[in-house]
Amino acid sequence: MAKNSKKAQKKVKRAVKKVKAGKLKSGKSKKKLSSKKQAIAMGAPKKKSKAKKSIIGKKKVASHKKRAAATKKKSAAVKKKRASAKKRAASVKRKRAVQKKRAVRKTVTSAKKRAATKKRTASARRVVRRKKKAA
Repeated sequence: MAKNSKKAQKKVKRAVKKVKAGKLKSGKSKKKLSSKKQAIAMGAPKKKSKAKKSIIGKKKVASHKKRAAATKKKSAAVKKKRASAKKRAASVKRKRAVQKKRAVRKTVTSAKKRAATKKRTASARRVVRRKKKAA
């Protein structure tokens, strides 16, 4: 309460005492006020709205700081996830490139094998033909 002037402090004290006694009532509806925050809002002058906020909003500031810290943690976690996703994508790309190279090698080698088997079969046919002619 150091941010308020002495008059404002007295008004707030009176309001809080009335709340404790159960005598403080709201403006139009004349209902009894029960919380300290309401008493502070009634007692503090309107010009000193910052003072009200400083008195009432202490818990809110703490929760705001917690929220800010939590969002920082979340954003850091999101950044880590994105980085790991990028790494995974890069490794997948590398694997696919290697697979393509292997597939090309396989097709080349299988084509060579086919050509070699054709040569073998052609030479075997020639041998069979020669035997038939000789017989």
